[in-house]
Amino acid sequence: MLDRLEKDFSRKVLILHKELAPLEKELEKVRLAKKAIDAAKNQSFAEFLGSRLPDFAGDNQLSQYQSYSMKELAIEALEEHFKNGATSNNLLNYFKTHWGRGDIERSSFSPQLSRLKHEGKIKLEGKVWHLITSDKNEAPTEDQSEGASETDEVNASSNHGEEINDLLP
Repeated sequence: MLDRLEKDFSRKVLILHKELAPLEKELEKVRLAKKAIDAAKNQSFAEFLGSRLPDFAGDNQLSQYQSYSMKELAIEALEEHFKNGATSNNLLNYFKTHWGRGDIERSSFSPQLSRLKHEGKIKLEGKVWHLITSDKNEAPTEDQSEGASETDEVNASSNHGEEINDLLP
């Protein structure tokens, strides 16, 4: 009698295992999908795009732009892709989607654009940045350049004061 019960239970367990096997495979697929989604949430946008960029943006092109500084990226994009100018956001989006450079924060990028402006390489018209070409000779004047500090203005004022003092008896 116990032998018969054992065989019955063994047979039922075997049947249940056969029914359970496909469910376990499906469960494993669900767990793998959840892991992939969690990994994608923690992955930067650039890393996510890196494996999904179109074939025309080959590895050599991507690796080339990985070593570019923010200023170099801005100049390259304005020269080659935004001949009519671009906003900061346009540039940052382009860096992400075409060159895999989603690592650049706007708060870090804006000072680099200001430096390029001060160097006379780009100009700002409204919210649009434009490349200054050498044939236009559009280097910003001191009045136009962004970033003249209050210290500079105070120093300029104090220099004028010294000149006036030199003229007094």
